[in-house]
Order: sequence, then structure tokens, then C-alpha cells
Amino acid sequence: MKKLNIELSAWMLVGLFFGAMISAFADAVDSTEADERTTFRVMTYNIHHARGLDDVVDADRIAAVLKDSEADFIGLQEVDRFVERSHRLDLVQEISRSSGLQYSVFGKNIDHQGGDYGNAILSRYPVAESYNHHLTMLHEGEQRSVLWAKILTPKGSLWLGTTHIDYRRGNEERLSNVREFLKVAKEKQQNEPNIPMILLGDFNDFPEGEVHQLMKTGFQDSWEIVGNGDGFTFSSEAPRSRIDYIYLRKGDALKPVKMEIPKTRASDHSPLWLEFSW
Repeated sequence: MKKLNIELSAWMLVGLFFGAMISAFADAVDSTEADERTTFRVMTYNIHHARGLDDVVDADRIAAVLKDSEADFIGLQEVDRFVERSHRLDLVQEISRSSGLQYSVFGKNIDHQGGDYGNAILSRYPVAESYNHHLTMLHEGEQRSVLWAKILTPKGSLWLGTTHIDYRRGNEERLSNVREFLKVAKEKQQNEPNIPMILLGDFNDFPEGEVHQLMKTGFQDSWEIVGNGDGFTFSSEAPRSRIDYIYLRKGDALKPVKMEIPKTRASDHSPLWLEFSW
């Protein structure tokens, strides 16, 4: 009996060994197939706390827009969590669940009506790390920030940032914000040269403005490369302004392929998505 047990144990070890080998091989095949993917979609969307042009707060309607876009990573602005005006909903979790984008992070800017208000990132792929950087404010008013997330895609790590900067007259504060963006972009490129960066959001500035021109010293404006038409995203009811942007950092291995502005009444802004190759 002892000999039989030893023999059975030996065969079990052999079985476990080959099972592990098969599993490793399958994982390698899956990884290889995943690595073959070379295009992704990213979206920016100021969701106006999920309040549409009909004045109805509807998180599922926002989620449907995201799902229809087939975007892999999404930066959202004007996001509520547990705020009275949006029925105390956690919009991040509600939209993430309904859209099927299971990974999400939130960056709080201010307290509002008993809850939190800020920006969010949703992703089809895991988020390795994230942090919310409060921007330097030169004037009194709403605290602004940029939310950063390092996303683990099948192609490799990617830095995605989403922001919503000040809307008031005078560019002093917006230009200060952009200088902070450029500083971070340069530092990360030096420290992590193989990790590309995308920065998107509501910049409250027009293409001919100083803010946009300063951004282009370190980033590419995707719409200028592959966009068709005027690129207006505000307002969604009567588009007249291009103030929402998707920027790709210069020198990275990302190339714009095509862009689209979906038509929807789910927010006062229209969403904007970019398909890019990597």
C-alpha cells in the first residue's frame, strides 16, 4: 500500500506539472493574442452630472452613450457622488456598472450638496495606480484638478489624465494649469519613457486661444490631425464651440486614426472619442 501511495503521488505530481505547463501555454497564447491588438478608443465627456437637455438626471442614458462608443478608456468631467441634485447617486459606480467598464477611479474637487464633485476615469482594463492633483488656483472659485490613472492595457501601460479647467474670462489661470500639465508630462516622459500619455477634457478654450497653443508645445491635438468638420462639442443642442479636446503627448508611440462626436442629448456637452493606433 505504501508503494502504491508513492506511485500515485508521483503520477499526481506529473499531472500537476503538465497541467501547469498547459495552463501557462494557454496564458501565453491569450497574451500573444491580446498583444496583437494595436488600436484602442478613448473618450472625453463632460456629463453635466448626468443631467440631459430635458433636465432629467439619467445615469443609464450616459452609460448607453459610453457603451455605444465602444471606448476602452473614458475621462468624465462634472461628476457627482451622493449629491442631492443627482438623487444621491454614486454616478461613478452607476455609469461604470451600466456601461460595462468595470474599472473606475474618482477625483474629488469640492464638497457639493452633501456629496462629492469632480472628475472620473472609467476603463475596460485594470488601473495600476491613480491620483488626483489639485491645480494651483490663482483666483477664488471652484477648485480644479487633473485626475491621472495608469492603465494596464494589453499593449502596455498608459497614462490617462482628465481635467476640467476654469471657464471665466482671462487666460491667466488656464495658462497656469497648462504649465502644470506640461511639467508633469515632461517628468513622466523622462522617468517612464515607454509609457505614453493622453490628456483630455474640457479646457474651456478655443483652438485659436493661447491655452490651446501652449498645450500644443507638448501635445498633439488629435482633432487637427484626423477630425472632420468644426469639432464643436458645446452646446450639444446648438454646437458652436470646440472646447473639449483629446491630446496625445508628443514623442509617444500613439497615432490618431479617426474621431467622432456622437449626437446625444444626455448632457449639455457632446462626447468626443478618438481611435488611435499603438
